[in-house]
Amino acid sequence: MLAALAAGLIMSPTTASISVVSYNIHHGRGSDGVIDLPRIAKVYSGRNPTVVGLQEVDQDTGRSGGLKESDELGRLAGMKSIFAEAMPYDGGQYGEGLLAGGTVLQSGGIKLPAPAGKEPRSAACAKIELDGLRFWVFTTHLDHTSDSVRGLQVKALSKLIDEMAGDEPAIVMGDFNMRPETEAWGDWFDHWTSTVVGPTYPSEKPDRQIDYIFVRPANRWSWNNAWIGDEPVASDHAPIGVNLTLSSS
Repeated sequence: MLAALAAGLIMSPTTASISVVSYNIHHGRGSDGVIDLPRIAKVYSGRNPTVVGLQEVDQDTGRSGGLKESDELGRLAGMKSIFAEAMPYDGGQYGEGLLAGGTVLQSGGIKLPAPAGKEPRSAACAKIELDGLRFWVFTTHLDHTSDSVRGLQVKALSKLIDEMAGDEPAIVMGDFNMRPETEAWGDWFDHWTSTVVGPTYPSEKPDRQIDYIFVRPANRWSWNNAWIGDEPVASDHAPIGVNLTLSSS
């Protein structure tokens, strides 16, 4: 009897609570024309995030006064910072930032395809361990000019995530510049589940959703308290977030 109870305890599923935020920060410049990173950090810091995906991030650029924005936003939140360059810009770099809590096991950046004449795009990624469970996080910003280019980028991102994460649980978030009725979107929705639904852009009066937080596999995740922030000044996108629970089985 005791052995059976012990075996049952050992096999009991465990869970990890993960607070996720995604935010296109417009390189920190608000609608008032002011670059204010503490204002950006204040938007999500009170929610005690586990991971924060940041899009349109400057590192050492002239237009942002040489600030290492990903690093500074990580410092303000007390989180580790991972930056993925999309392209050189104005004496520095421009791309995506990922702020992470827990134990970061792996991290890096992914280049996404961009035809000649289109702005290069990237994704920042990390494998994280929290409360004994491991999961992957990716944040990205897809092309804003062409559905065909976004389709190329979605396919490339899907392939890279498959190669890196395999069947392990994963979160993908960011500014997809895409809506569900597009052709490329259908392929994505076959493999990912959206956790936040509602208009996110423009921040002053949102009328469309182009920012998302996705998870897979669906049977490993549950979620609640999804939110879209009412912040019309800090950036041109609304911040979004959700509380996720990852189970061991």
